[in-house]
Amino acid sequence: MRGIVVVLAGAVLNGCVVAAAVVVAAAVGVGAYFYLENELSYEYEAGLEAAWEASVGALQDLSLRRESEKKDFQAGTLESHMSDGRNVRVLCERLGEKRTRVRVRVGDFTGEANRQAAQTIHETIARRMGLKVPPLPPPEGTGSGEVVRLYRASPEACYEAAMRTAGKRGYRAERYELNRDGCGSISARSGARSLFVTLGVQQGRTRVTVQGRGGAGVEEDRKAAEEFHGVLEKELNETGEEPR
Repeated sequence: MRGIVVVLAGAVLNGCVVAAAVVVAAAVGVGAYFYLENELSYEYEAGLEAAWEASVGALQDLSLRRESEKKDFQAGTLESHMSDGRNVRVLCERLGEKRTRVRVRVGDFTGEANRQAAQTIHETIARRMGLKVPPLPPPEGTGSGEVVRLYRASPEACYEAAMRTAGKRGYRAERYELNRDGCGSISARSGARSLFVTLGVQQGRTRVTVQGRGGAGVEEDRKAAEEFHGVLEKELNETGEEPR
């Protein structure tokens, strides 16, 4: 992925961002929330420089230590980790002279607490710029077409198998990444249908969450996710297990 990455450290952030694809109109005219691949994304009416300075300031406000930073004309990167090892990432992308997209990911799995934590980061960044962000959209309906399985194979093996599976199912990968900590994501599309795959580590196994979107309804979306797991199991030569 491209953009500013902020991985923060501290006990003030708990849980994980909900994996979903929901667009909600902004209530206060700053931008619009967008859920995708465990990220809470928001477009600010501010330039990249302002977003960068606000992100750095947000770390200070939250008493979080910056471990590294990198910045150029199009983007910048700040990294750290939470004290309990969970990651939080904030990605900022220049969209125009006075328009910047900020994408926040907290953790690797679904959870309302991390969804709220992602908004806390947005609120801190916005406050630094003298702006306001709208309230979180309700969680109802998010993740309804997703199927989760645990695999014995490593995150790297599952990621490579998932990429092959996407191709075999007729999907074209548009965004994809795998981090050193074993967390990754794949965004793919086939016509009007989208597929989102997120990877993480749980109970010593690789957790693979597949979410279908764009079908005729929840059941069709879930069926697409189950069929993806079916091909993935053949690629890995093992049967995935449902989390307990």
